[in-house]
Amino acid sequence: MVLVRTAPFVAALLLASVVLRLGGFDTAVFLALNGALGRLAPDVVWSVLSEIGLGSSAAVIVLALWRGRDALSRATVAGLIWCYPIGGLLSAGLKRVFDTPRPPAVLAPELFHLIGARLTQHSLPSGHSITAFTVATLLVLVWVGGRRWSSPLQAWAMRLALFALAAAVALSRVAVAAHWPSDICAGAGLGVLAAALAQAAAQRGRLVDWLGSARGQAVLALLLVLLTWMILKPLLAGRGDYPLAQPLDVLLAAVAAQAAVWRAAQAWALWQAERRDIRGDEGAA
Repeated sequence: MVLVRTAPFVAALLLASVVLRLGGFDTAVFLALNGALGRLAPDVVWSVLSEIGLGSSAAVIVLALWRGRDALSRATVAGLIWCYPIGGLLSAGLKRVFDTPRPPAVLAPELFHLIGARLTQHSLPSGHSITAFTVATLLVLVWVGGRRWSSPLQAWAMRLALFALAAAVALSRVAVAAHWPSDICAGAGLGVLAAALAQAAAQRGRLVDWLGSARGQAVLALLLVLLTWMILKPLLAGRGDYPLAQPLDVLLAAVAAQAAVWRAAQAWALWQAERRDIRGDEGAA
C-alpha cells in the first residue's frame, strides 16, 4: 500500500521539523542556509525556483507535459487533480492553526538576505514545499512507477532528479527568506503524504477514464484557461512576489494557453467521434 511505503519518509521529515522547531535550531540553520544559498546561486535562480513551487505553475507544467490520452498520462493528471484539494487543505488549515511568524517578522533585516516580497505571517508549513514534494512524489509513484524504463538505473536517476528539483524549490524558500527550515521539512513531509492520499483517491474512482472523454478534455482546457489568467493577472496588475521570475511567468502563461488550445481541439475531435458512433448505432438499429 502506498501510504505504508511512504510513511517512513513522512515521519522522518515531520520529525526533522519538530526537532528544528522545538530544539531551538531554526534560527541558526536559517541564517546559515540563507547566507550559503545566496552565495551559491544568484537571486534570479531562487526567484524562479520559488515561482515553480506555486500551485498554478506546477499544474501548468504537469498538464502541458502529460497531455496524452494514454492511461499513464490520464492517471498522472487524475492524481494531480486530487493533490490540490488534499494539499490545499493541509497547507491552508495548518497555516491557520499554527499561525507562526516568518523570518522577516522576527529577525533584524541586516542578518539575512531578502529576495522579493517581505512576507511575515503564516509560516508553518511551507506551501511551496508541499506543492513541490506532492508533485514529485506523485510523478515517482504514478509516472516513473508505471513506465517501462530501459534499465533500473534510468528509473532511479529520474526519481533522484524529481526529488532534487523538489528539494531545490523547498530550499529556495529559505534562500528568499520566506520560511524557516522547519517549515520546509514539514511541507516536504506533508507533500509526500498528500501525494500518497491523492493516488489512492484517484485509483478508487472513475476519474482516470473520464479524463479520456470529450467532457474530460474540455474541463482540462477550461482549467488551463483559468491557470493562464491566474498567472497573467499579477503581471498585468504590476504585482508579483518575485519580479526576477517574471520571464518564467510569461513563458508559463504561453504554455498554458497553448495547452488549453490543444485540449480544446482534443475535446472537439472526441465529441465528433462520439456523435459518429451514436449515429452509427442508430443506423444499425
